[in-house]
Amino acid sequence: MFSQASVFMLILLLVAVVAKNQSLIVAVTLLLVVKWVGLGDKLFPIFQQKGIRTRSLKIHINKSFGIY
Repeated sequence: MFSQASVFMLILLLVAVVAKNQSLIVAVTLLLVVKWVGLGDKLFPIFQQKGIRTRSLKIHINKSFGIY
């Protein structure tokens, strides 16, 4: 039915909705869609390799434009 990772992400999504944390809702939803569409095997290793650099770039861009 659901893998352990999917159950964890669904719980995390529920917590994000209750806490009204919009960025977490978007992030978890995107991860669930990637996993359920079947692209997880291809995209998750890329996310794992480039995740820190990509996140650092996003934080830098957001701070530069005053988006928090």
